[in-house]
This record gives sequence, structure tokens and C-alpha cells, in this order.
Amino acid sequence: MNSSKGTHGVLTTIALLTPWDVVGCGKIRIGGDHDGGYVMLDRLRPEQPVLSYGVGPDVSFDLDLAKRGHPVFMFDHTVDGPSTVLPPNALFTREGVAVRAQPKKSLGTIESHLRRHKLVGRRDIILKMDIEGAEWPVLSALPDALLNVFEQIVVEFHWLGGLNQKDFAGVVRKTLQRLNTRFTICHVHANNYAGISLVEGVVVPTVIEVTYIRRRLIKRSPSQTLFPTRHDRSNNPAVKDVVLSMYPFLPMARPATVLSPIARRLDAEYAAWAAPNPRAQSPK
Repeated sequence: MNSSKGTHGVLTTIALLTPWDVVGCGKIRIGGDHDGGYVMLDRLRPEQPVLSYGVGPDVSFDLDLAKRGHPVFMFDHTVDGPSTVLPPNALFTREGVAVRAQPKKSLGTIESHLRRHKLVGRRDIILKMDIEGAEWPVLSALPDALLNVFEQIVVEFHWLGGLNQKDFAGVVRKTLQRLNTRFTICHVHANNYAGISLVEGVVVPTVIEVTYIRRRLIKRSPSQTLFPTRHDRSNNPAVKDVVLSMYPFLPMARPATVLSPIARRLDAEYAAWAAPNPRAQSPK
């Protein structure tokens, strides 16, 4: 049974994921066409280092940035190595990230990784984080001085379906509040592998990819963007992308001339995936 207090708590937490439009700056997709690719602001510069946490089997994001000239430092303790040969400016370390270093579990800290690669004191680092729920304690405990080193942050936030759990909801609120003091959310995309959840009567994306930009670097305006955008792709190509038609992601009003083409694009993308491949058919 839903309680008004529980519903209010979920709504106030989800409100911390409100996206904004960035004035005068476009977006770019980095990485593959499905799971593993992310949308960022198109203000990337080759000299910007990249800390990439959670590599898994897909390194397309890291390779794209390395090809653009970025030094890329990849960390993941759950795989033995990347699935392909890396260029000289991309380095993989079989080590994960945690609030406190745990050498026996091959876990380091963001601070130790910044110091190891002589990145402390910079203000232009790109952070990518997809670590299956560990992002909440890591980011909530990150000191302010270390948050300040990042210019853009791309993070996959997990398990928002658990916002009716007091302790977890508290960590989520703390994390999002801290990020919002320094950064603006400029892009959101629901991971359709996880779908959506109903929490205390509130519809929320269970897993959501969020892109942040440091607030002082941009001018922002209330979002007039419907997500997913033309830059987005379904994480699971076999399923239509999730339209974020719920609070706080959907602008209050959008004309049908804008909504209809987006709906048609999603229909066309799914139809193209579902269509039989003539080349794959056996000759008669």
C-alpha cells in the first residue's frame, strides 16, 4: 500500500534527475550503437584525460575517445582485459573502484587513480562510470576537491526501483544533491534492458544513463528535449527504446509536430531490427 510520505520521497528524489538544455552547444554520441555508447556535450578536446570505470565486454566508448586523441585510463576488476587490442594512449588496469581501497579485492579509489596517473589538480577530466550500483556509495563519499576535477561525467545509475528502501534512497538523494551543486544534467537515457519500475505509485526508469557538465562552464535553460533523442540508441536493440514520458524528464508541453516524428523514428528503428534479413535466409 502506498503512503503519501513514501510517494513524496520518491518524487523529491527523482526531481534531482531533472535535465536541462545547454545553450549553444550540441551533443555527440561516443561509443557503439547499443549498450556501451553514451551521449555527451560536443565540447571534447583531445588533451582531456578520461577515467573509465566498468569496462566489461564493450570498450567502444573508450576506443572512440582514444581515437580522438584522449588519454584513456580504464578500470575493471571483473574482467581480465579488454576485448580488443588497445591503442598506446589507452591503458587498462584490472582494478575496480570503491570508497576505500581493498587490495585483496582489487579495488582502489578515485583519488588513488588520479594520483597514480598524475591527474590531481586538473579541471577537465572526463569520468565514465558503469559499475552496477557501486556508483552510489563511491560518488556520495567523493570529496569536493575530487569532484572538482571533472568537466563531464557520464554515469549509469542503477536500481532506482529500490527508492522505497530508506537507506538506499538516502544514499541516492545525497549523491544526486552533491552532483547537482556543481554540475548540470544535460542528457538522460533509460537503459531498456532494465525497463521501468513503479515505486510508491511513481513511474521511474530502473536504470538510467545521465550526463553531467560542470555548471560554471555553460548557460542552461529549461529542457525542451524529448528523450530519447536522435543521438540515442536502444541498449537492447530487440526492444523499443524507453520514452521518458514521465516526471521530471518530459517537458510540460510538446507540439505534435515534434512528438510524432520521434515516435515514427522509434517505430522505424524497431521495424528495421525486427525485419528478416534476406541474406540470412537459406536458398530454396
